[in-house]
Formats: sequence, structure tokens, C-alpha cells
Amino acid sequence: MGFRVSGIYTVRPFHSRESFDVYCEQEYYGGGWAMIQRRRDGSENFDRDWDDYVSGFGDLESEFWLGNEKIHQLTAQNTYRLHIAMLDWEDQRAYAEYSGFKLSSSRDYYSLRIGAYAGTAGDGLRGTDDNGSRNLYLARFTTRDFDNDQCSPCLYQGQAFNNCAEIQNGGWWFRACADANLNGRYYTREEMEDCEHDVCQGIQWRTWHDEDNYSLQASLMLIKAISASDD
Repeated sequence: MGFRVSGIYTVRPFHSRESFDVYCEQEYYGGGWAMIQRRRDGSENFDRDWDDYVSGFGDLESEFWLGNEKIHQLTAQNTYRLHIAMLDWEDQRAYAEYSGFKLSSSRDYYSLRIGAYAGTAGDGLRGTDDNGSRNLYLARFTTRDFDNDQCSPCLYQGQAFNNCAEIQNGGWWFRACADANLNGRYYTREEMEDCEHDVCQGIQWRTWHDEDNYSLQASLMLIKAISASDD
């Protein structure tokens, strides 16, 4: 519609009964992006329950999760791509982009669909295990109070557990469990350094930073409809 200024806009996807606000990023990488997640300072607690992740939480001008139902409604109306921008504590940047990004409905627990990968951070959503145990394609969303992963149980450092969201401190798509989780607990550089002898599951993208207990400084998750010129 000709808008070129980044900020909060009200949208109503096709077949949606209600409008809602989204943050539109109009300067980065050609503009036209709807932001679905932002981490940057630890001001928002991401260790939330199922209902919070469904409806969304946080401040669109700061840290937030847009909400699984809203992301589903947006991605159900067209073919979208997902762009993830990340910043580490050495102020290095990397990105991962996926074509064909879509969230299923609540009937399938907001399972994840992704197309081809491109980028500099590695394909964290498909993971590194050859057996596919960390491939999040078609993985269902899991929170601390609603376990949809495939751990029954899984083992970490010799300890058995059943829910990836509990050990990784945030709702995400998990299988057993994941090599990427951008919704984990936020750790400052000092807190991360203190984790040397403890288990600290933070903001992770292990195909970029595979160090134990390394947690990223910031992340953005953005979606954009794929036009005919992008094919």
C-alpha cells in the first residue's frame, strides 16, 4: 500500500476474524518484513506457558513473540520466507533464511514447515544429526506445560528428561531436542561466562556457535511473502 516507514501497523490476514498489530521492518534487506520475534536485552521472560506462546507476549518495540496463532494466520494466506538475523557477543552477525516458511494450525500444534536454506549461520533448524533427531521440519511446538516433543525420555549429561522446553528454558519447535532455540533464557556476557561449570541453555544456533553454554546477544525473526520476482 506504499508505506515505507518501519513501525507498528495493524493487519488482518485473510479469513481472520480479528485485526492485530505487527512490527513492520521497512529498511532491512529490502523492507516489507513482518517481525515475529526479537531478542536483544533480556527485558522479557520467554519461559512462558502454551497460552502465552499462542497469543503472543512482550513489547513490539522491544522484545516479543508475536504469537503462534497470528503467525499461522499470516503464513496461511500466502507463501512466505523466514529470515533470521543473529548477533553474537563478538559483535559478529550471521543469518539463516528459509523459503516456504509456514506454521500449521493449533490442530497440529503449530508444527513447522520450512523450505530450502540459505545463509551464513548454518541450517540450525534442520540440525546436524544424521539420524534426523534434531531436524525441526514438521516438529510441533512445545512449552513447559504442553509437551509435544519426542523425548520419552532424552538424556543430557547423563540426566534423563522428558520436556525440551523445560531444560532449554523457552517454548520452541523441538524434536529431541534442537540445535537451534532462539527463545531460550537470555544471558548477558558475564552470566554466560559464569556458566562454565553449569548447564545454561540460552539463545542458541549451534550450526554457528557450537560452544557449550554459548548464548547469542540478539536475534530477529522476520517473514515476508514471496513474490513472483523472488522465484
